[in-house]
Amino acid sequence: MLSVEVVVDSAGLRALADPWRQLWARSSSGGLFQSFEYCLDAWELVQRRENSNLVCLAGWRGGRLVAVWPFTTYRNRLWTYARQLEASSVEIHELLIDDDVDQEEWVRSAWAALTRHSRADVVRVSYRQDGPTARFLEALPGHRTDRTTGVAVRLALRDEPDWDAFYGSLSKSHRKDYAKSRRRLEALGPLEFEVLAPGDDRLPSLVEWTLTQKRRWAERTGKQGPWLYSDRYRRFLEHQLAHREHSAPNRMMTLRLGGELLATQFVAVGKTSLDAVIAGFDAEHEKHSPGARMMECLVRWAWDNRLDCELGSGAEPYKTFWSRNEEMVIASSEVAVSWRGVAGLAARRLVRQWQQSRAGRAGR
Repeated sequence: MLSVEVVVDSAGLRALADPWRQLWARSSSGGLFQSFEYCLDAWELVQRRENSNLVCLAGWRGGRLVAVWPFTTYRNRLWTYARQLEASSVEIHELLIDDDVDQEEWVRSAWAALTRHSRADVVRVSYRQDGPTARFLEALPGHRTDRTTGVAVRLALRDEPDWDAFYGSLSKSHRKDYAKSRRRLEALGPLEFEVLAPGDDRLPSLVEWTLTQKRRWAERTGKQGPWLYSDRYRRFLEHQLAHREHSAPNRMMTLRLGGELLATQFVAVGKTSLDAVIAGFDAEHEKHSPGARMMECLVRWAWDNRLDCELGSGAEPYKTFWSRNEEMVIASSEVAVSWRGVAGLAARRLVRQWQQSRAGRAGR
């Protein structure tokens, strides 16, 4: 018999530590964003200090934890929102659940518990369209749901037995450009790639450098997010890198040019894949594509360690080069679960239609 427990505070979350880690270890696809250590830090170091409330849905069967789906709730103007527990707004989340559980049945029960306990008006949730929550969420009534789709890139490197053969199968024109930019960079000095383990004394300063470079990039591209400027997020990254017993061990990768820091990449090592979390590079060398050089080092390191790669949202060329232009679909839905939520989504649709109509008339 499946049951759903609603956990609402840090004490309850910490009480799940051992069964959560055991569930993660049993999972065939356990990654960083499903791990207990990630979710605990995201709650205690980021979300709890933003006046959010915890609503973590824990599934039990015969005294054994078989599913975990953590959310937080918050108030915005007239509406109460529920969203998946996250440290920033760019992670790709998915439900952690045992393979032998009727996943759609449990999602239905958990959704009922979430909407009943949280008293939310709108639930915001992202998911892979091939994941366990997709079938349930995409069957919800259209007038209650606003859905958008994006893409992410994943590399199935463990299926590649030979590095040279794999690299040779990638775009010839891109490989030529990569080789040219690499030669130009190496002409300026030796390139040194290093992977730092948790607890290294250099990590706090490297986190600060990474965030500084990322902010500069965000300001140039207009892709700022409040999490990027948050001291809470900085402390979250530092704490993640300090975990010596993390289910998905975190690492900081560095690339130096003649001893000077050129690029960094925060990654996490899951059971079968490497998650690329956040990166930074020195914009003074942008013409030499330092981010692409770091990506090359990351992918080779993952292949050497028999890991697939999760490169995150977006299909930038430096990602799709490695995936041979293959992408996976990521959906984001806002689901109205109260009459206020339905009215709010309807009003927003009307505003959107009016803006589109006005833009069309102006164009004519």
